[in-house]
Amino acid sequence: MVGEAGVEPATSCSQSRRASTAPLPDCVNRTMPLLSIVKSHFQRPTQSHAMRTIADLHLHSRFALATSPRLTVETLAQAAIRKGVDLIAAPDFTHPVWRSQLRDELTETAHGSGIYTAHGTNFMLVSEVACVWRQDGKVRRVHLLLTAPNFDAVERISKSLSAVQNLESDGRPTLKLSARDALNFVRDADQRCQVIPAHAFTPWYGILGPKTGFDSLEEAFGSDANQIFAIESGLSADPGMMSAIPDCANRAIVSFSDAHSADNIAREATVLEMEDLTYDSVIDALKHRRIIETLEGNPAHGKYHLDGHRKCGIRFTPEESRTHDNTCPVCTKPLTLGVLHRTNGLSSAKLAYDSANNAQPYRHIVPLREIISHVYQCKPNSKNASAIYDSLIASCGPELQTLAYTRIAKLNRHLNEHARRRGYAFSGIVIGNEFTQAINAARNGEVDIDPGYDGVYGHARIRSKHGMSFSSGYGLAT
Repeated sequence: MVGEAGVEPATSCSQSRRASTAPLPDCVNRTMPLLSIVKSHFQRPTQSHAMRTIADLHLHSRFALATSPRLTVETLAQAAIRKGVDLIAAPDFTHPVWRSQLRDELTETAHGSGIYTAHGTNFMLVSEVACVWRQDGKVRRVHLLLTAPNFDAVERISKSLSAVQNLESDGRPTLKLSARDALNFVRDADQRCQVIPAHAFTPWYGILGPKTGFDSLEEAFGSDANQIFAIESGLSADPGMMSAIPDCANRAIVSFSDAHSADNIAREATVLEMEDLTYDSVIDALKHRRIIETLEGNPAHGKYHLDGHRKCGIRFTPEESRTHDNTCPVCTKPLTLGVLHRTNGLSSAKLAYDSANNAQPYRHIVPLREIISHVYQCKPNSKNASAIYDSLIASCGPELQTLAYTRIAKLNRHLNEHARRRGYAFSGIVIGNEFTQAINAARNGEVDIDPGYDGVYGHARIRSKHGMSFSSGYGLAT
């Protein structure tokens, strides 16, 4: 429910199963490289029985447009270790130069596993494409994630797609293909390939978005819609908003970062329950909806959550938009309808009743750099914030572990131990209750949201016990 002032009240994250975590060491060997320290805190499971795997399977390389030039295989791997992610995408595999680099740097963990490793991190071949075509008298623009079990399949996919598009121009190529044709292209390359609609409800390029998408997956894929096993929520939605939508009710809802820079890797992620770390196990977990939980930014932070018109400074809730016939009262042009409006419109009343207590588990998280910004009053990407970030993960473990799983008492203990070791000499750092209070507030949903709309990111305000608040935006980089 959106409040009268157009600000959505914070909602607490859903109840979810919490996996047990390995204890953090009481002291840290300061002679170890930072990433080695982080890995020592959070060892990935290797046993053959059911395992918990944190995955971020939607991100980009430096060969995609509007991305950081620093996105190499090594920097992707280092970011995954810092964040505590077990499996990330080897992205943009359709780009010939980047694909050659992936082949050179990635090594398959075992013959036929479909999982590759480099620089201490596991990768799976997942690439995003944009499909643009005309259907039913309307131009359709849709983003899709393509998964592949091996480089042979990738080569066949790329050879087929190169016939319709120059793949050297963008790591996320724009294809003059329908979504159904794209599905058939990848299935012809290898029957184990899968298609996952990306950020499904965004106005632009969401397969169920209001501008250039469809009202159902069947409209987009026809009789092949039953081959779509998972759907990505995007930054402006979460499973709670999607569970009453017929196309989402029986599919896995996944959340990934769509990171265009290393810092944004795992700003959203999906925790899978798998038998072993193989490509087939990942796909099987999606098919059978073995999702332990998703880790989500509050969807109100997303830049398409509410309706509005950025140029005119108009931001509306869905109810307000309807009273204005979805038209901007300033310029009289159509409003950009947001994801909340769209998911409400696609939801079924019967499914809403059935799924009220049965939504896929998820929890909202606030990125660690944003919490640092709140507490220490510095910009999230400043040198001071980066130094504090490195210090905290060296002391407390990877970011997702710190944000979601480590007990507050343990965080306090490690932070205070770290402060004693450093003699409080670390410039700008304040260790102790204020930081852990901010972590706890974020976990408990004690966050006020100034929602995003029409391409403008939302802003967060973490409430503290002392009545202080710190506001900061999430619009660091897409």
